[in-house]
This record gives sequence, structure tokens and C-alpha cells, in this order.
Amino acid sequence: MANLTIHEAKTHLSRLIERARAGEEIIIMHGRTPVVRLAPLTEKLPARTFGAMAGQIAFDDSFFDALPADEPAEVPRKSRRSTPALEVQPGSASGTLGRILG
Repeated sequence: MANLTIHEAKTHLSRLIERARAGEEIIIMHGRTPVVRLAPLTEKLPARTFGAMAGQIAFDDSFFDALPADEPAEVPRKSRRSTPALEVQPGSASGTLGRILG
């Protein structure tokens, strides 16, 4: 069993993972207090099954009908940028961007 500080664990994480996979118990300490045990996973995750939700969700044919005229086909989105994006005036850019923007 190895006891290591957080700093040592961060520095040698790849090596510690390999040691844990080989069966060694690794304890990571915060000062003199043990806080984490590094150990390999022993159980396998279940395989995903194609069609696992079959029969649980139903759509009728109206799902594929056109939207009503008063409902927008696309929801307007708010920009995530807090500042405006770089604006390039047509003819002022050079290279490929200038050719694209015209």
C-alpha cells in the first residue's frame, strides 16, 4: 500500500493508475489525512442495447406535419458572446476571408 500526497499523485498520476490496475492499493493524503483510495474498477459497465427504449415513446403521424403559420420554424437564439464578433467590411479583408466576404 502506498501513501502519497496530492502533489505526488498529480505528478505521477499515469504511473499510479497503472499500479492500481495491477492490484496495488494507493492512498492519497491531504497533509496527514487520507482522503482518496485509488483502486481499479472491478465490475464492468453494462453494454448498451440498441432499441432499449423501443415501445416506450410513441409518435403519431401528426408529428411530421408542417408547423402552423403562427409558430416559428426556428427558435431565435440569444448570442452567448458578451461582446460583438469581429466584423469585416466587404472588400476590406484580404486573402481567403476577403474573397468569401466579397
